[in-house]
Amino acid sequence: MRSGHINMNFFNIKRFLPVLFLLSCAVQAQQNGAITFVTVAERAALTVEHGAEASVTSALWTADTPSDTTTISSSSSSSPSTFTTSTKTSTYLAGIALPTYPWHGSYEDKVLYSHNIHRINHTVSNLVWNDTLSDAAYDWATKCVFQHHTSGYGQNIAGSSPHATIAQHVSELWYNGEEGYYTSSYGQANPPSGPVTGHFTQIVWKGSKTVGCATIDCRDQPLGMWYTVCNYYPPGNWGGEYAENVFRPIGNPYVGDNSDIITHSSW
Repeated sequence: MRSGHINMNFFNIKRFLPVLFLLSCAVQAQQNGAITFVTVAERAALTVEHGAEASVTSALWTADTPSDTTTISSSSSSSPSTFTTSTKTSTYLAGIALPTYPWHGSYEDKVLYSHNIHRINHTVSNLVWNDTLSDAAYDWATKCVFQHHTSGYGQNIAGSSPHATIAQHVSELWYNGEEGYYTSSYGQANPPSGPVTGHFTQIVWKGSKTVGCATIDCRDQPLGMWYTVCNYYPPGNWGGEYAENVFRPIGNPYVGDNSDIITHSSW
């Protein structure tokens, strides 16, 4: 039996956002595709420094003035199936200069950048855009229900208020907010229980090759947040396979916490 493994515990993080609420799911993916979710709420007081380019919608996120910003996130994986991949690919390759954030690029460009800038640092191949996964993410995100909905793919979800960029959801919440808790787990087939790291491991999972995301404004719904859903295929976070899929970073500059990335109002 294979089991998707996500660590959970209460923890404190000293950077990124004023207030962060994580809702994570421990997932057990069985051979028949059945999934069991166990939820836990986690809170951390966070701060972020701002530059001169702060946007109007995110100007409340300052190091000196706490705001009512709330962000929640969750990760899941399930058994494989087949998806169609579009020809939209990333040109970010390991061994070359790190790319710059695509300010004027499409939503797809920003999703690929925000994932592949970290995959470069963990010496795994770039993700490519998957229209089928994106359509599934859009269909689910428009329901404005903060819970997982997967069928043969991995999934990260996040909600934030006020407005947040896709770069913030991927880099700040899913990667930077968790990678530091994984440092003692590299090389282990089954990392021990601890702080949530399932979003981070899904982002850099070697076996995952495609991604499709959607971000929806659910502020007028009970969820009351901007809602991002990202789907991955093949799915990551398989128990017993972490050592062969999650590698140590090679030490590229820390990315994602620059004010020009966090505070920009564009997706």
